Amino acid sequence: MALADVNIKSPAGNNLPSAWTFPTKAGNTNIKAGEPVKFGTSTSATYAVACADADCSTSAPILGIATSTSTETASVDGTVDVQMPTPGLVFACKAKTASQFDTAAEIQTFIGTSTVFDLTSSVYTVDTGATGATSGLYIVGGDPLTSTVYFTIRPTCLQSN
Repeated sequence: MALADVNIKSPAGNNLPSAWTFPTKAGNTNIKAGEPVKFGTSTSATYAVACADADCSTSAPILGIATSTSTETASVDGTVDVQMPTPGLVFACKAKTASQFDTAAEIQTFIGTSTVFDLTSSVYTVDTGATGATSGLYIVGGDPLTSTVYFTIRPTCLQSN
């Protein structure tokens, strides 16, 4: 996967809440800082894993965004730090299709819509073509020069254990 696909654009209020540390399973795919994370289960324990394509919806909730690279190895469990979304916390991520998000007018048409993450070729992007009522990424703006989407994560699409 790729490092820093998703970044924090602006913290909620004046301070960024602390990231939480979660266990990762030995032998799992390494999680990079800036990747969306969810809970996966293995036997009797719950571990953080990288999200799949189209995650962040009411049917595929997420835990948050990794702020560190996970430390598991092939034979030893590890940990990863995760920024759990709070109200007002805005994230930034490239649009899946840059040509749909490269003018101020195009961005304006997406503000207020909800969508999901796309995972293609090991890179997370925001899928502006997959908007829907059950999607968890709520678009609040963007940068047309870099085709970057600014979004919050809807509380109904957050995972709890």
